[in-house]
Amino acid sequence: MANRTEVIGSIWADGAPDVADGSTPTPNVTYGKTGATAEEIIAAWPYRAVADGSLFNEMMRRVTTLLSLMETYGTLPWCAATTYALGAKCMGSDGLEYIALVSNTNHNPVSSPTYWIPDEGKGTLDAVGSWTFPGGLILKWGTASANSGGVPYTYAGAGLEDFPTACFIVLPVTSGVASGLSYGIYPISKTGFTIYSSDATPTVVFLAIGC
Repeated sequence: MANRTEVIGSIWADGAPDVADGSTPTPNVTYGKTGATAEEIIAAWPYRAVADGSLFNEMMRRVTTLLSLMETYGTLPWCAATTYALGAKCMGSDGLEYIALVSNTNHNPVSSPTYWIPDEGKGTLDAVGSWTFPGGLILKWGTASANSGGVPYTYAGAGLEDFPTACFIVLPVTSGVASGLSYGIYPISKTGFTIYSSDATPTVVFLAIGC
């Protein structure tokens, strides 16, 4: 497919004054109708009926405005009146693109993390941290103590949030720990895990994966 060459350019009837119902418009003046109702839009123009120029201009203004926003940002700014489907995208007032985690209406993406997530994900990139990806996959990492009897670890105790739904697996990372050790991590839950080691008191770096 060839690259697009056409651009929106300008907004149709941008800045046109509204024509008052029942008034006599001035010839050769472009009018709009910002208060056009949903019923008027749905009714459109019956066959062979004379079209209302102000209503036509209003529809074209709205269409070209939305197309211009799409052309500029690649997606549309969030709208409180829109019902967004799961996986829908919009742009927040902070300039970030967001993905809907669930179908929702009137939940501002900038302040509604239950309903929206930034397109690039969100989290903390520290020695102990967590990252949530679009789609719901979550990584958590940090350090935990271990011994032969098992040492419980909770995410809340390390300042992390629990997995909302489940933890699939916790992987021990032996970098910086004496070689030749063996580890066991069980049970695993969305709130934490217990880690065992063949050595008395190693500190283990871990990576947990869940959703």
